[in-house]
Amino acid sequence: MKARLGSTLDRGATLVEYALAIALVVVVSIGAIGYLTDETAEEIDDRSRRTGAPDVDQVPTSLPVADPGDEIPPDAEDGDTPGYTGEVRVSTPETCWEATAAEDNGNPHEWTAQMTFTVSEQSPAGAGIQGAEVRVAVRLATGKNDAGPESWEWEPDKEGDIIVVTDASGYVSITRTDLKGNGNAQVYSVEFEVVSITGAGLTYSPSEPLTARITKSSSQECA
Repeated sequence: MKARLGSTLDRGATLVEYALAIALVVVVSIGAIGYLTDETAEEIDDRSRRTGAPDVDQVPTSLPVADPGDEIPPDAEDGDTPGYTGEVRVSTPETCWEATAAEDNGNPHEWTAQMTFTVSEQSPAGAGIQGAEVRVAVRLATGKNDAGPESWEWEPDKEGDIIVVTDASGYVSITRTDLKGNGNAQVYSVEFEVVSITGAGLTYSPSEPLTARITKSSSQECA
């Protein structure tokens, strides 16, 4: 009888120990689950606040700095595409004159002289050069109504040189308007001389100056 009672007490103690152990495991598990739940909630909340913003942990602390010795290509500075550079070629000029006013006897009294040509690359099939600045010197021949060309006096135009810029095809038109005289001295002829053609990287050095002379009533009339 005593032996059975002792065995029963031992089993009871063992069950109590098991129960305490299980309770301890449950308590620890509940605490761990609560801790993990809190951490997960905080992380989710933090990420939701930072949505759309850069991750500060991944932002570099410094940006790369260009070496001062690095050269910047010209294209990167102004975005322009390099054009033709070198010697330019000028086509044979075309000239004409046009009456803009007439005297009572029908002879031209006020007139206009014009010279046109194209500035292009040196090769025979070279493309026209846009934006070249052309400077042309002007000389005027004046004389009396009853005198011939041998008596004309050539003088530089008091209005100075004519400066024009070539268009997209390299074409340029030089025009001197309001050609007339004072009293009996009339302007009978005009001489154009191309002094310079300039532009970025362009050179103009003809073996002989390009000149053209337009004489009223004897040169070709403008169309």
